[in-house]
Amino acid sequence: MKLYQNAGMVEQAAILIQRLAQNHPFIDGNKRVAFILGSTFLMINGYQIQYKDEQEEMALAYAIESMVAEKNFENLVQWFAGHVERFVDSAIKNEEQIMQLVANEHPKIIAYLGS
Repeated sequence: MKLYQNAGMVEQAAILIQRLAQNHPFIDGNKRVAFILGSTFLMINGYQIQYKDEQEEMALAYAIESMVAEKNFENLVQWFAGHVERFVDSAIKNEEQIMQLVANEHPKIIAYLGS
């Protein structure tokens, strides 16, 4: 499958989020899991999501909602393109620590996607 061929890290994370959120593999929490796994994927690969304030943070939550409700994938990719930066933290050793960091850094998005 050549889905990710020539796709950058931002596009790959957005595709992961899209597929999980839209395909509903779980009874509940699909968007939350998609966001956490997409963010974890970015961090494992040396990137992280950054935003300057609560308004930008909630814009990501709305972009994920819009992507699921309206199938607006490009909006999510565009949001990520402007808010993903290199990440280096040698103290993080495994995926579990990364997922905990994601949960700690983005509680409003996770709560919103759970409502």
